[in-house]
Amino acid sequence: MFARRFIPQSTKRLVSKCNFSNKSSVPVPPTLYAIGLNYKAHAEETGKESPRFPIVISLATTSVIGHNEKVIVPLCAQDPLEIDYEVELGIVISKDCKNVPIENALEYVEGFTVANDISARRWQGKKGGGQWSRAKSFDNLHHWDHVSSNIMM
Repeated sequence: MFARRFIPQSTKRLVSKCNFSNKSSVPVPPTLYAIGLNYKAHAEETGKESPRFPIVISLATTSVIGHNEKVIVPLCAQDPLEIDYEVELGIVISKDCKNVPIENALEYVEGFTVANDISARRWQGKKGGGQWSRAKSFDNLHHWDHVSSNIMM
């Protein structure tokens, strides 16, 4: 089922930045971060220890696509197919902030989104020198659904 969503990169699909942001369910953010190995079960399934401190990953904003848009697997990740995916909770920060006390943190949250975090795993290891950013930053790899602020806390 998941593999049907992939279309080869050789398909001539050009998306301008303007069209890209208009097609997305959410605006393209100026900065995009992810946290690696952010729960114990995932660390265990990868054979790694849970990190003592968060593994912060910077992602290219060109990796974001909107709901129901097609994932384009980069040629370098097609033979053999090396794509892995996880469902993530995305938190959309709406205002500039720094050193915010925990009790005030939600004042800066615009809403939440379901994110389909897709990685080219070999690029996360030896091909990428152990750096995770490239493995998760290929164009058109991260689906975002509509942002909702109607989540009960």
